[in-house]
Amino acid sequence: AIMEPITDKASFLYMHTVDSVYALRRDMRAAFVRIALPGALLMAFIAYALAAHFTRPVDALRRAAEALARGEESLPLPTGRTDEVGALAAAFEAMRDAVKERESRLRAESQSRQDLLDALAHEMRTPLCVLLGYTRILQDDKATGTQRQTVAAKMAQSIERLTHMEDDLTKLCFAGRQRLDMKPVDLLALLQESADNLSAAHPDSVFHVTGCAHMLTGDQALLSLMVDNLVTNALRASSPGSPILLHAFATGFYVRDYGAGMPKKVLARAAEPFYKADSSRSTPGIGLGLSLCRKIAELHRGRLLLTSKVGRGTLALFTTSLQNSAYFETCAALSCKQEVNQP
Repeated sequence: AIMEPITDKASFLYMHTVDSVYALRRDMRAAFVRIALPGALLMAFIAYALAAHFTRPVDALRRAAEALARGEESLPLPTGRTDEVGALAAAFEAMRDAVKERESRLRAESQSRQDLLDALAHEMRTPLCVLLGYTRILQDDKATGTQRQTVAAKMAQSIERLTHMEDDLTKLCFAGRQRLDMKPVDLLALLQESADNLSAAHPDSVFHVTGCAHMLTGDQALLSLMVDNLVTNALRASSPGSPILLHAFATGFYVRDYGAGMPKKVLARAAEPFYKADSSRSTPGIGLGLSLCRKIAELHRGRLLLTSKVGRGTLALFTTSLQNSAYFETCAALSCKQEVNQP
């Protein structure tokens, strides 16, 4: 209502209802509730979805880092992206691969060190037994001065071998990262040396060394280690006085015994590391020795084959293609260049 005086006795009165204004305000409030609020909720949902989309790669990197810290299998990374996040994921993937490679290398080195310790404990037995046998000879009052000098020289050789054994076994356990000392080796002399050394510790055993003086290219220390292991296994499986044959040929050698032999079940696992046959048997099973022999054979690009029959003995055959060049010549009658082995 609006009143405006016109004269002293008259005034202008204007009256108008504003219910429509209040109705419009109510309608606008209702429209805000119906439209603006759902729209705001929709915008919030869209903003959350966009934020989740852009932060998902970063979250994947976080989960992958946590999994890597726990030592678990790594999660997939968004390496296919071409933006900064993709570059970060690629860098993280490279770091993860480097960590895996380092862990694998550390595990391999740890296993190599453990193999070295096991091999040292195993291989020290043979020289110690040889020294024990020579000591008993020196204790014999009937030994002459010449015999004592000979025995003392052989004992010095065994002690020297013990001194260098760590280097030889380190070379074996870390094979692939260290080069072998490949030189021509006289196999017959190698077999004879092993038989002479072990005969002192086993005077009741009979050794027969046969073959010709063939030269084979190889690491003499490792080949000697293999021969000693094979002969030692043959001695353990044989009764006193039983013959042990050592034969050299152009591409390798074999060690043959006529002892207890092994059944097929034991023979199939004989070269497995630390495998031993039934402890109730009178003859102990095969442990670390044959696994070392097989590894030495593989380092020389060769094979170690075992055949055995219960009650009839065992034959261990080492053969390789590494030969001295003197055993080969090119035949002129051939139409192409081909090297043939001459008998």
